Amino acid sequence: MQDHISVPAAETFVPSVSSQSEGIIRPDAKTRRYDRQLRLWGASGQGGLESARVLLINPIATGCQSLKNLVLPGIGCFETLSNRDVTPQDIGQNFFLMPESIGRPLASETVRFVGELNQSVTGVGKVGDVQTLLKEDPNYFLGFTLIIAVNLPASDEEALSSLLWSASDPSSSTATSLGAHPDIPLILVRSAGFMGSVRVQIREHTIVDTHPASLTSLRIDNPFPALLEHANSLDFESMDSMQHGNIPFVIILIRALEEWKRTHDGQPPKWSGKQSQKKEFLTLIDQQRRHGDEENFAEAQEKGFLATQTTKIPSEILELFEDPSCENVTKNSKNFWLLIRALRSFVRLPLSEGGGDGLLPTSSFLPDMKSDTQSYVALQTVYKTKAKEDVVAFQGCLSKVLLEIGLDEDAVGEDEVEDFVKHAAFLKVIRGRSLEQERKEKGFNEETILSFSPDPTWQIPYVPPPIVQYIAFRCADVFHQTHGRYPGTPMDADYQADTIVLERIAAKFLGERGWKEEEEASEKEEEDGMGQVETREKGGLPKSVKDALGEMARSGQSDIPTTAAFVGGVVAQEAIKLMTSQYIPLNNTTLIDLIRPHQALKTLKMLKIHPIRGVSLLLGIIGAALLCLIGGLTAQTTGDDGTWLTQDNSFSSPSTIKEAGLNTHWVLGSGAHDLSDMSRVQEIHRMGAKSKSILSSAIHAINPISHPPVRAAIICLTSVEKGTDLLAALESIMRYIPFSQVYPTVLIHEGDYNSFAAKKAFLHRWNDRILALRQTAEMDNGENEEYFNRIILAKKMEAFGEQFEFLAINMNAPEEFKDLLSDETKEVVDKNRWPGYHAMCHFFAVEIFNHPRIRDLDYYMRFDTDSFFTTPQCADPFLRMQAKKLLYSSRSIGNDPGYVVLGMWNFTEEFASHHPKALQIAERNGLLPAPTFEGKDERGALGWYNNYEVAHVPSFLRDDIQEWIRAIAAYPLGFFQYRWGDSPLRHMTTAMFFEKNEVEARCDFGYYHQDSKYRCGIPPIISL
Repeated sequence: MQDHISVPAAETFVPSVSSQSEGIIRPDAKTRRYDRQLRLWGASGQGGLESARVLLINPIATGCQSLKNLVLPGIGCFETLSNRDVTPQDIGQNFFLMPESIGRPLASETVRFVGELNQSVTGVGKVGDVQTLLKEDPNYFLGFTLIIAVNLPASDEEALSSLLWSASDPSSSTATSLGAHPDIPLILVRSAGFMGSVRVQIREHTIVDTHPASLTSLRIDNPFPALLEHANSLDFESMDSMQHGNIPFVIILIRALEEWKRTHDGQPPKWSGKQSQKKEFLTLIDQQRRHGDEENFAEAQEKGFLATQTTKIPSEILELFEDPSCENVTKNSKNFWLLIRALRSFVRLPLSEGGGDGLLPTSSFLPDMKSDTQSYVALQTVYKTKAKEDVVAFQGCLSKVLLEIGLDEDAVGEDEVEDFVKHAAFLKVIRGRSLEQERKEKGFNEETILSFSPDPTWQIPYVPPPIVQYIAFRCADVFHQTHGRYPGTPMDADYQADTIVLERIAAKFLGERGWKEEEEASEKEEEDGMGQVETREKGGLPKSVKDALGEMARSGQSDIPTTAAFVGGVVAQEAIKLMTSQYIPLNNTTLIDLIRPHQALKTLKMLKIHPIRGVSLLLGIIGAALLCLIGGLTAQTTGDDGTWLTQDNSFSSPSTIKEAGLNTHWVLGSGAHDLSDMSRVQEIHRMGAKSKSILSSAIHAINPISHPPVRAAIICLTSVEKGTDLLAALESIMRYIPFSQVYPTVLIHEGDYNSFAAKKAFLHRWNDRILALRQTAEMDNGENEEYFNRIILAKKMEAFGEQFEFLAINMNAPEEFKDLLSDETKEVVDKNRWPGYHAMCHFFAVEIFNHPRIRDLDYYMRFDTDSFFTTPQCADPFLRMQAKKLLYSSRSIGNDPGYVVLGMWNFTEEFASHHPKALQIAERNGLLPAPTFEGKDERGALGWYNNYEVAHVPSFLRDDIQEWIRAIAAYPLGFFQYRWGDSPLRHMTTAMFFEKNEVEARCDFGYYHQDSKYRCGIPPIISL
């Protein structure tokens, strides 16, 4: 089951008391910063953004404008991909580059300047080629939430599209070899001169909150029993004038409709047509007035049409009930389809059993109306009570669905259920088509592609339909495949000659789709709407097509700032819809023509011009409203006096930091013990946009904390002889992980650091590294970005160094096994590393969670001395676990051969057979039944590469898991003779006690262990 993941609102936006003496409760800094966008998509939508990881391929002007509008509202992190350096032409087109960027990698330079817009967003620039990565490391693309690709060659677009489309299909070979991957949206963007194109590819996108104009469903024509009882309980005659003038219009309409039906054979009034009964019904309402100024009765007459509207299930929802995904729900179904199946059951359940009896759950929303508080609240209570009853009944239906397919009753969270029921009448499923289907399958878009001539069906006859831009882009792709360049490039190319070639390509392209040259075309005239007449040459292309091809060649594939800004706004809006799973996103293609703005403005209301066979086309300036929306997302980054502001807009001086109550450990990595360098930091920040931002590499910064502190620790098993590796590993953590606070680092050892001298020597070496960073920075004399990166990294290392702890543990074998090596009757696995390695496995498998230093933590992060991080992580790993409700996270999964896990499978099967719930989860996760290998007794086991792991300690202290751990501890032979590893045992534990959505293998950062780079895909179990 693929669960919806959201960031809890209580953790993301917590009101804070700015002044207890004043007693005024104000929103926190983060809420203030994102205030306008929170009104659009709420805390759940913001959580979706903040957990998103976006890849931008080819960060030219249009790409950077798109990214800008995602960084400002606060996506989690982004990465740019390009294999070329910045050119002078880029400087003239892209506002996010500077003259000194020329010759530097385009990927890293754009990250520098786009990242300045929002310091809470991490950016990474990767130098690479799409085709190379697709061949050598396709998993790279499968670690992102959303991918935006700008002006890619058609071959790259198709290869990337094919990978993502295949990976989203559980039955495809790609998904099997790479592991289970989500349906990753791909946005393909094209920009050339004043033309643009935005194409969204996604296999299936489900939306619960489509943001309809109103969620109200008053059920006036079919009131539920409690509503009808409440309406009839009111005695209009005995009311005084004040009470009578405040009867809600809903009650008035229900009573009037009931009276009407009694005299009209149970039929509602007809509201239109020759036999309209509108006047008679309104007269019936008016007869109940006591005097003419009763506004509530006037409102009832105004809303009288509601009495004639039939309460029913929308046809779109009925179609979902018949969808195969609803009919055939399984454990792997999305929560959306499980909820749809439950909704269908609720609708089919009779009212006597608490069901909908043919209707959807009741809405609790009431519109504003003329009424007094008492009457309004009484009516609202009736609706809310019924809505709550329907939610309970719906949950009962959902529980049956879940149990039928072998899931726990609480597999879908209550908040998700309530949100689904609230929006049950407005659910939406969008199923897209792949790029291959669009471009290579015949019979789909021919009619649309051939609609390039103005005709009566096109509502603006003097503006050519937008399909001409689509034809131009497709022909430009063919030109590129043939000539290795785009038409009109390079700058000294003969664009007129290229136009002629494009026209030949277009004639063939259209001919393959059924277009035939008209023999009488030389006599056919077409008015272009500007008082001029065009004559098509005999056998030639229509002028509208020629004009688009000519503009394509003339533009020379230029990415001009005005078009980039507009197209970037459109791209960002659609990306936000997809990442928040709110609003209805574009399905397939939007075409943009900025050549005729004064004419194209007339198409604003026409959002679906040609919705033929999956292609939705849009012409002209639809973005005025969109850009206003995106403009509302901007966050202030400088104060009125040019001072750079932190997330809470309070960074103007060290004293300001203290007055704001921020622990300076959490601001720019500065320790409270030393603010001596902060004046220099401020001075540079005052340079504003001209400065090389101190936080352009935000991975070095410790972000200002806006959440309760997390009880967590970093732990590492080490020894004196591995001190050099340990120092390098620790520095890689400081460099690449953006911790939100200073966590203690617990160095676990076998006694190597018991002496004061050993501790002192290690700390001296750590301080030497810090000093070296400072000295190297001073040699740069503050003249480049690396100066600030080194200074911040040094401060961060200094702050964490003050929290180092040394913890000695026993690495000897138990007394009963001390003579094991000399016992010739027993064969010990891995004698060369006995007993130290065996004891280490025992510690991390059995002892760690109950250790006094660990058991009171919320989380720990483990790494080994031979582990190194090589690329930035997007967020504090502990906060990330908390936000995504994860219980365990590790880098990847691999194999432990059979000879080191002898007996482990039998042990696990025996335990699970006596614990039904553990067995159920293990079977659901594919752990059991255990694998078998014909002719062999040794069965290999999957294991987490838990030399890096983040664990939620309280979950491992649960009674059921502790019972499992005690069972393991009671069989020490498994560790000290057979060398059962903590890696496979950790995998057994998570697969027996945690659901899939509570565990993850992280593929979104670079990591090495023992000089080996491990993949994130799940390999098959092997036997040696």
